[in-house]
Amino acid sequence: MKRMYESWPQSEADAVGSSWFLDRRNHIEAANTMFTGGQTLGQGINAAPNETIVTYFSSSGDEIAELDLDWADFFNGQEEAVKAVADACAVHGFRFVVRTHPHKRFKPADDVAAWHAAVKRANPDTHLDEHSEVDSYTLMEQSDVVVTYGSTTGVEAAFAGRPVIVMGPSAYDELGCAQRVRDRQQLIDAIADPPIPSSTRAIPYGLMMKRRGFIYRHLVRDGAGSRRFGEVTIVEPHELVRHLSHALNRIGKWRLTRVTQ
Repeated sequence: MKRMYESWPQSEADAVGSSWFLDRRNHIEAANTMFTGGQTLGQGINAAPNETIVTYFSSSGDEIAELDLDWADFFNGQEEAVKAVADACAVHGFRFVVRTHPHKRFKPADDVAAWHAAVKRANPDTHLDEHSEVDSYTLMEQSDVVVTYGSTTGVEAAFAGRPVIVMGPSAYDELGCAQRVRDRQQLIDAIADPPIPSSTRAIPYGLMMKRRGFIYRHLVRDGAGSRRFGEVTIVEPHELVRHLSHALNRIGKWRLTRVTQ
C-alpha cells in the first residue's frame, strides 16, 4: 500500500484514496450497502457531554476465518478480545459500546448466537446489534476511541480522525493510522492514552481499495472496442469460440459429476 501510494501523483492519490472513504461514509458505495442498508445516515447514540466512549466494531468472520495464524497472538480470538476491552473500560470508568457487524444479518443462527453470547459475557454499556439503525460512521465520530479486531471500520475511523486501536490481524495498522496492542496491559494503557489520529496515513488503504493497485495508463482502448497493452492488441474472442468454451466447461462438469456418483 505504501509503495503504491508513493508511486502515484500525490494530488491524484489523495483524491482517489479519500473518495473511497467518503463514498462509504455517505452510503454511496454500492458494494457497502449490504452493510449500511439497514442504517439511517446520520443517526447516532445518546451520549452525555462528559462521558468517554470506547466503541468496539466487530469484524465479520469472513474477514479473518481464512487466515492461518496463531490466534494466541491475537487475544485468542474475537470473543476474548471483546471481553478484554470491556475489562479495560471498567478499569477507567469509560462507557463501552459494541457495534456488531451488520453482516451478522446474513449469517447462520448458530454463528449469530455464539457472538451474541460473547457480547453478553462482556456486558457492554450499550450493544448495537446487527439490526440497529444507528449509522456506523456517525458512531465513529461520537467515539473517543475506536477498537477493532482488524475490521475495515478501523481504517475508516482513522480517516474520520478518531484514535484507533487494533487487537487482531489487519492490513492497515502498519500504515501508522492505528495502534496494534498485544496484551491486556497494552490495551488498558492505550485506551487511557490513545494514539494520535492520522487521517492522511489512512489514505493509502483507500487508494488500494479503489484502484486495487493498478494504474491504467498503459492500457489503451481504441475506437473499435479492442484494447492495446504496449504493442499487444487484446481483442474479445469470437462468439462461436465463447459458446464452444462454455460447452466444454459443461461437459467437464458433467463428467466429474458422473465420476463422483
